[in-house]
Amino acid sequence: MCVVSKKLDFFEYILHKMIELESSEKEISQEKVISEFTTVRAMKLLYFFCLSSVKADANHTDIGLFDHFDNFEAYARGPVEVDVYENRDHMYSFKFENGKLQDKRDSYSFSNFELIDNFQNDNEVDDRIPSYIRKFPAAMNKFIGTGLILKSTDELVNLSHDLLLWSYTDNSKMKVKDEDLVKIEYSWLEERLGKKLDI
Repeated sequence: MCVVSKKLDFFEYILHKMIELESSEKEISQEKVISEFTTVRAMKLLYFFCLSSVKADANHTDIGLFDHFDNFEAYARGPVEVDVYENRDHMYSFKFENGKLQDKRDSYSFSNFELIDNFQNDNEVDDRIPSYIRKFPAAMNKFIGTGLILKSTDELVNLSHDLLLWSYTDNSKMKVKDEDLVKIEYSWLEERLGKKLDI
């Protein structure tokens, strides 16, 4: 399976979980969430989800899911994972039409990712499972703690503009694999949210 295909599969699963989370947190139907879900929102949530997965301390920074979603660029409305964005027409469970999300999940199964829901941390998983999948539960717990799912798309865009990496680029390419810069980005997000994300 090629790298882009793996990214798309995992992105679809993350999107599926974001829709469930937003529906639950806002106490509205998934259909209502989907009807208001745009490409811009999907890209911002993916970026902040990856940023939530970062683990940073004084001695080491694990860039988390940026190791998998590693091709973010600074677009006018915030970070965009270019491999996912440019191949979004090849998704199985969702599609974007005129910038709005369309649901095709009734004809698609996330069975490849069902094991994710059955464990809580990296230590419980066979090493043969890719690291990006093993990082999912902790990332999801941290993301829930951010409260970002409750923010509007415009608020997410503005927040992404207020952080370091969107404006500190190399020909619009965001330096999401630079441990030092990602650590700063993570700390800036904590500062803007007024809370520590480590759980």
